[in-house]
Amino acid sequence: MSRKTLRRAAFCVCAAVFAVCVFLLGRTYFGMRRTEQSVDKLREVLENAQNQVRPPQSGEPQPQQPAVRPGLSELREQNGDLQAWVCIPGTSVDYPVMQTGANDPEHYLRRGFDGTYDFNGLPFADARCSFSPRSDLLIVYGHSIRTGIMFSDLLSYKEYDFWQQHKTVTLDTLQGSESYEICAAFLYDASSGQDAFKPHAAVDFDSEQAFEEYVGQALALSYYDTGARPQWGDRLLLLVTCDRRLLDEGRMVLLCFAPS
Repeated sequence: MSRKTLRRAAFCVCAAVFAVCVFLLGRTYFGMRRTEQSVDKLREVLENAQNQVRPPQSGEPQPQQPAVRPGLSELREQNGDLQAWVCIPGTSVDYPVMQTGANDPEHYLRRGFDGTYDFNGLPFADARCSFSPRSDLLIVYGHSIRTGIMFSDLLSYKEYDFWQQHKTVTLDTLQGSESYEICAAFLYDASSGQDAFKPHAAVDFDSEQAFEEYVGQALALSYYDTGARPQWGDRLLLLVTCDRRLLDEGRMVLLCFAPS
């Protein structure tokens, strides 16, 4: 085979590889835009509902229960799988939280709010969790996308300075709005042995001792000491995303708590 033929063959291979890379990048970008545009429509529903809320008048009695975020019930009417809305102010985390039954617990792993295929999916709650009555621990999973959407910002919590600037998580449910404090950020191996600590193993604690053991192990794994520690009876929230840069089955986790 002549050098000219070899050069042509090499050029064709390089051109094909380049074309594939451009295609994959384009698909990733447009997929991200499609996902964000669909979620933006949901955010608009919440914003419009909030703008229509009448400010409280002087002398009116204060509600005994945490107020339900305006517009959340309207979104629930559009899709009954909606359970909550999670937000970490100052980050890209600002999404609905879906939930389906044990027969299809990862339904929204690759689906959007309208139920059609979406590579980026939506955050979803563990099928074992109950929002009402409330499980001791709520677990919410979300993708870590290279474009920076979904739960990608959870990876930034490896840095103490990032945690200092973004310490709180808001979870709006149909029962009311809850504010959580992030007390631990750590990486764990989802493929680890049976005896290893698995933060997603259970959603309820049968005793104070079990609760304390769980919290103690999570705090011990944290990248840094936040100085905060949940107490028996506090509500716990676990935010989970994939991080395979160090471990094949790595999971980045934020443990958060709200006083009961």
